Amino acid sequence: MKWREWLATEYTTHEPRSLNPQRSIRDARYKLTVTLLKDPAFQWPEEIPLAEYQKIQRKAATGEFIEFYDLKADPYEFKNLAGQPQLKTVQDRLFNELQNWRAQTQDPLLDLAALRGLVFKERNAPPTPVPAWKKEKQANPARKQSAERGAVAGRETNRWSCLKPYPFLFPREWRFLPEEWRV
Repeated sequence: MKWREWLATEYTTHEPRSLNPQRSIRDARYKLTVTLLKDPAFQWPEEIPLAEYQKIQRKAATGEFIEFYDLKADPYEFKNLAGQPQLKTVQDRLFNELQNWRAQTQDPLLDLAALRGLVFKERNAPPTPVPAWKKEKQANPARKQSAERGAVAGRETNRWSCLKPYPFLFPREWRFLPEEWRV
């Protein structure tokens, strides 16, 4: 059986106000990511000033157009190697593979008009709803501080308290915990 030599992914997001579509490909050693809104061929709509748009879409058009990483030397992707002359052949190979994959999978954002339409659509997107737990946290900062110290609803907690209802899951490890942490 022959294994594939690369893996391609797409990220478009379906959450309002978080538009930053990206396409990515990696092989055993290198990873290449393309940020579509930074594509030099993409003409930003004149009707929407980019600075105004980024106030609404904070993640829009962030990063570089091409990010290229050596995952063996830099597994956490801190150093962008895009444009390095000694790696140009590898970068071009991965970029071409990515474009071929996008064509094979009929990526709708290959058409820059569709990308432009997405920008217009997302411009008027409603704000992202705030989850109830986050609203409660914002409304009651005193509870947040007590939770950070470990006191929740009048009882002391610690990092092992979540295990107390499930002592059968880690029977051997429980003997190493302090007695007050055990059930």
